[in-house]
Amino acid sequence: WYVEDPFDRKHNLAGKCTAAGRARILEQMRASAAALAKAGGWDIVFPPVRPGDKAGPYFLKCRVSASVTPLKLLADFQDFDLHTLHMPKHDTAVRYAQAFLEFDSASARRKAHTKNETYVADCQLQLHYTSKFSFEEAKAQTAYTPYRMAMFTLQQEAKKRAEGSLEPEAEAVAAPEAHQAPAAEDWAWQQQVAHMMMQWGSAKGMGHGWMPYPVHAEAPASHWPAHKAAQDSNQNLAK
Repeated sequence: WYVEDPFDRKHNLAGKCTAAGRARILEQMRASAAALAKAGGWDIVFPPVRPGDKAGPYFLKCRVSASVTPLKLLADFQDFDLHTLHMPKHDTAVRYAQAFLEFDSASARRKAHTKNETYVADCQLQLHYTSKFSFEEAKAQTAYTPYRMAMFTLQQEAKKRAEGSLEPEAEAVAAPEAHQAPAAEDWAWQQQVAHMMMQWGSAKGMGHGWMPYPVHAEAPASHWPAHKAAQDSNQNLAK
């Protein structure tokens, strides 16, 4: 099918549209036409955005090679208000795969887009605006792992407080499930970092009780099972 660009009639805006994308566009066009015929107001079809309304999340996507690790991308976008990096599981038969960068605001995404055509490892970033629908379609074809920037920041803080630093090849820890409440997430992240640092400290001969920074003494009610599992894990590590 064909969606004509009003400024360049030779340009088909739907040239790379998927079947699912086409179905969504046609459905929205039918719904908009029905709403306009019934109410006659464009504000029904395009309601005004009010202060405080959350329209996101906002996404960028780019092709990455196997040499571009989550740690390298997180470090490269640390100052650009990145919320979550979604990294694909690389297929050895395919040289490049699509990574998705998730932001909480359009302004953060626009700022991050200024890194277009810069290099990370051996890969030149070709950053493109995309949507949650594109991300959902990609997840149906490829396995993705989410990496939270907040988790990465905690790791960096833990490194600075430690006597030395983590091994350079250490990977970022995958984020907890997105449905968890922020307070619970913060506690879970600290537990993951603490457990990781305890393992590292033990390997470096600092003792099982070595800890780079204090963690919350009490877990949120929603994390009591996870708190018990963390305690058991720490006890097993000490043994």
